[in-house]
Amino acid sequence: MARTDLAPQRRRPARAFGGPGWGQAAGALSLSLSPVFIELSGADAGTASAYRCLLALPVLALLALPEFRREGRPPRRQLLYGVAGGALFAVDALLWARSITEVGAGLSTVLVNVQVVLVPLLAWAVDREHIPRRFLLWLPAMIA
Repeated sequence: MARTDLAPQRRRPARAFGGPGWGQAAGALSLSLSPVFIELSGADAGTASAYRCLLALPVLALLALPEFRREGRPPRRQLLYGVAGGALFAVDALLWARSITEVGAGLSTVLVNVQVVLVPLLAWAVDREHIPRRFLLWLPAMIA
């Protein structure tokens, strides 16, 4: 039977592994375990940071490729912002790996998990971002 309406069909986006929640859980797990793995590896801060950034490059390339095909080459200014952001992230990763060796893997794990609470609260305080009711309900459990 042929379609008679001219409205385009809306396609539902594909959900990998049951939706974005799985990706968030995997990211949280890898972030919370990274201090322990860096401590167990015995690597110094520079080596750990370099490998973390280098291992992320193929994933970033795979994520950027569809956008590059869809949007085309980004403007030079946007490219410079991306490079500056990458450099700042590399410095952040280096300082983070260095802090793991200074304070230990246990406290570093606590610091990573505290940011889950602090970032939304800072976004509310600084930018007046809306905090979902679900976050506020789970806040006591996250702090405990």
